[in-house]
Amino acid sequence: MELIDGKFDTSLIQDFELPYYHAFHRVAPPPDQKIGEPILPFHAQQYFASMRENTVTGVTSGRHMGMYKALCTSFDDPDTVEQQEQNLEGVVAVTNLCGQSGLILSRFCKAWNIMLQKKPNYFHISKLRIIRIFEADVNFLLKHIGKRVMRSVEKNKGLSDMQHGFRARRNTYHSAMSIITAIDIFRQARTGFALVETDCKAAFDCCIPEIVKLSWLSKGVPPLTAEFIYNHQTKTTYDVTAGGLVSSRSYGGQDRSFGNGQGGGISAQNWIASQDITNRALENSPVKACIIRNPVASEVKHSNGAGFADDLSISSGSNITANTPTVNITKLQHITQLANDAHRASGGSFSIPKCSFRLVTTTKSGKLIDHPSTFTIKPTPTSPPENFQQKPMEEAHRTLGIHITPDLQPTRQEELLHQKSQQLLLLPNMN
Repeated sequence: MELIDGKFDTSLIQDFELPYYHAFHRVAPPPDQKIGEPILPFHAQQYFASMRENTVTGVTSGRHMGMYKALCTSFDDPDTVEQQEQNLEGVVAVTNLCGQSGLILSRFCKAWNIMLQKKPNYFHISKLRIIRIFEADVNFLLKHIGKRVMRSVEKNKGLSDMQHGFRARRNTYHSAMSIITAIDIFRQARTGFALVETDCKAAFDCCIPEIVKLSWLSKGVPPLTAEFIYNHQTKTTYDVTAGGLVSSRSYGGQDRSFGNGQGGGISAQNWIASQDITNRALENSPVKACIIRNPVASEVKHSNGAGFADDLSISSGSNITANTPTVNITKLQHITQLANDAHRASGGSFSIPKCSFRLVTTTKSGKLIDHPSTFTIKPTPTSPPENFQQKPMEEAHRTLGIHITPDLQPTRQEELLHQKSQQLLLLPNMN
């Protein structure tokens, strides 16, 4: 708790981790012991009725979904209806007991990891996507807590503006448009710029439970709720399922946490809580990579990145002064190294082969051209520098889930959509 009050022993922390730990600070006062109102039977019925097996969200609705679907099915027989109401009240009572007291049942600490292909007919274990599935009622409780927690945190303005993923009234277009708008302003100002795209390695599986808990507490989440989330992270065990087969042993459990995983529950919100400390460390940096002045109001704004989930894009440039390519790339490397160090401090790391950068300069006539350069960071203090791949202007790149090019023309995007549609037409014939 001393950490979120700005008190910690710097001798126990490595130098490269200090900016990350300095970014911990309390943004809201300690709250009451409970968060939100108890769940009503009507809320549970609404959730169970909305579960779908044949949709992306339905995949993570939970195990034994049919049992809980029966709690919201209409029956004509009065005795059946009475039994249905009693069962629903029992489920809601247990859910409220855990959600309001912080108690976690052993049944809540069991999950199934489903291994899915990212690409058709590509079965290498490192390339499979892991989706975590819980019981349907556990998933309901976790999602309910996640919504209440995020509502409280947003009310307290506890999240950095850099993050646009998994937040109300924000989506990938907000984050992508911040990058696209900056590029457009630099083009109009006839000044060069630099851009880097980073990718986190197994991001959701690298969340340290203790950091997630401290982050929630610093944002005004009640201690009982933060403890419930922490217990769920540290006590959950997993069976692995692939190709219809189930592993003969379970993984995880006390002192063997495998992060949040992707799927149901509160995994997205936990990632946001952990990642927000990194975002604040970038915002606190004295080096400002992107500097833009409003020509009408003369207001100057700074940005050291825009994020959507685990994707981070950082632009470097200024419409106030014509930065040289060396200045832009130097600023960009400084902020990217800081982001890498913060990820390391929080338990994660960059996937260097998936990271890339662009460096663009202008000719005397104002034309944008590529400027050959190198871009390196040190993944760890003791490792040698590693290079990011440089992408040319005309090559479309994926930034925050959207393919764009610095010329901002839609032609390449249309070509990519056509290629994707052709691939989707082939998939039914391959399975």
